[in-house]
Amino acid sequence: MLRGLIISHPQFAQKVLGNFGRMLRGMVHKVSEMAFYQVTHRLARLIAEMSEEKSTPHWTQEQLAARLGTVREVVARSLKELERSGAIKIEDRRIQIVDNEIFSQWSS
Repeated sequence: MLRGLIISHPQFAQKVLGNFGRMLRGMVHKVSEMAFYQVTHRLARLIAEMSEEKSTPHWTQEQLAARLGTVREVVARSLKELERSGAIKIEDRRIQIVDNEIFSQWSS
């Protein structure tokens, strides 16, 4: 069925391959981040991405851990490390970036 669609509709095939390519690049990016960056650095990058979004949902440590491919306890330690360094402040279950210079060292 899929083969028939691809043969009879080349534009469909191009879109399928384009989507597949984007998904593959995203997966390779995630795997390389997991392999080469510590959780604290990956968490800082995720916080940076989230702060750029217009409507930032409330994420639990468990949800952050799932996004980072780790466990909640490691996320909790990483948040404490970022807080101790002076990069962020956690208040009322909200993460605030308090020193952009220190934070950028973690997120780069």
